[in-house]
Amino acid sequence: MRPSPIIAVLLGLAAAPLWAQSPNVPDAIQLDPELKALRHSMIDGVPLAPTSLRRLADAGDGLAAFKFARLLETGDGAWGDILHYDAIALYTGREFATARLVRGVKKNSDAVAAFGTLRRKSIEDALLIATRRGNRDATVALADMYATGVPFGEKPERARALLKPLAAEGDGAAALQVALMAIGKDPARPIDETVAREMLLVAAESPDLVTQSTAKNLLILLPAEIAASEGVTQ
Repeated sequence: MRPSPIIAVLLGLAAAPLWAQSPNVPDAIQLDPELKALRHSMIDGVPLAPTSLRRLADAGDGLAAFKFARLLETGDGAWGDILHYDAIALYTGREFATARLVRGVKKNSDAVAAFGTLRRKSIEDALLIATRRGNRDATVALADMYATGVPFGEKPERARALLKPLAAEGDGAAALQVALMAIGKDPARPIDETVAREMLLVAAESPDLVTQSTAKNLLILLPAEIAASEGVTQ
C-alpha cells in the first residue's frame, strides 16, 4: 500500500538531515553538492579554510558570512568587507550579528555614507529586514541613523515610524527618541506638540531613571498650554 502524498512528504523530511532542512540555506547551496558538503562540515564544527568560508558566505549562507567577518576582523581585514559580510549574516536571520554590524556602521558612518549605492543599500536593507522580524536593537539603531541622517540620509518620518510601535508598547527609551524628534531644536516651539507630549508621557513612566527624568524635564519646557494640561507646573 502506497503512503498518502502528505505522509510521503513527512517521511522525506524526516529522512533529510536537519542542516539541509534549514530555511536559512540558500538554493545555491542546496543545488551545489560541493557547497552543501562544505556547509555540512561547518555545521558539524569542522574548521573550514578561509576560501571555503567565503564561498559559502558569497552564496548567501548567513552563518558562514558571520564567521568569515570575524575571520577578517581578527586578521585586520578591510572594515568595508567586514560590514558587508555582517550585513549578509543579519539579512539571513542571524540576529547575533546585529551588535557587530551596528557598531561597525556607527564607527565608520561617514565612510559608509560614501559607499557605492548597492553596498550601502545592502547594509540598510539588512537592518530593515531585521526590524521587520522584531529585532529591537536593529530598530532603535536604524531609527537613530535615520534621525541623524548618517549614513543613510535624514529620514525623520521613517525614524518615527520605526520607533512608534516600541513606544506604544511602553518602551520609554524609544518614546523619548520619538519625542525628541517631535520637539526639534526648541522645546518651547516643538515641531509636533501632540506627539511630543504623548511620547514624553510614556517616557516619564520608564523604569530607567535617566529616561524618566529627561522626559519630565522636557515636559516642563513644552509650551504652557500643553504643560498645564498635564498638571506640570513651571
